[in-house]
Amino acid sequence: MRRVLGGFLAIGLLATGACSGDEPNPAPTDLSAPDSASAASSPGSPSTSGSGTEQSSAAAECLRHRYQLLRFVAIGGEQAYGTGEGGDVYVTFTNPPGNDSSVADQTYLLEGRGKDPIRLTLAGTTGELTVDGTTEGTYVLQGTQVTFTSTMSDGSATLKAGGRTQKLPMTDVAAIVAPKGSAAVACTDNALTLTAQSVRFEFARV
Repeated sequence: MRRVLGGFLAIGLLATGACSGDEPNPAPTDLSAPDSASAASSPGSPSTSGSGTEQSSAAAECLRHRYQLLRFVAIGGEQAYGTGEGGDVYVTFTNPPGNDSSVADQTYLLEGRGKDPIRLTLAGTTGELTVDGTTEGTYVLQGTQVTFTSTMSDGSATLKAGGRTQKLPMTDVAAIVAPKGSAAVACTDNALTLTAQSVRFEFARV
């Protein structure tokens, strides 16, 4: 169970390593990474076209709404990757119009309702992660780049994999399902994507 859990937590470690500028630890290489070209051109993918000013304005508007986490993909060394899909995890961004970039005014709250699990896949191993807790923090937006800082986590999650069940503190779970560090923002009217060096989060507006 520790090996399975460590593999899934590696998704979060990849994200943390990418955002901090450190090299992520290599992940298992049983699976090939998804085709980046097809992912970039998939229907409903947020657009990043337009001038820098337009993109910055759009990014600020993106981070004023509530979204449901649809999927995250972590790509590690040697083309290994992990994914999580589904679940009942939501994130609410607060960024008042006309904000003067005060960090105190730019906040996020991620919450799991504890009913529907996220389906996890990493190097051929599958599992389910049911999140029943919250993580909150602040963020700073510069152009289309946003930097997140977690300030508090509460609750827990349940991981089912390999025929066993384990309860995890929300601080560990946040390393997997919550954006941390720096990421690029892109969105449409009903979708948001946060992309760091080694992980991509995809959200739907609710």
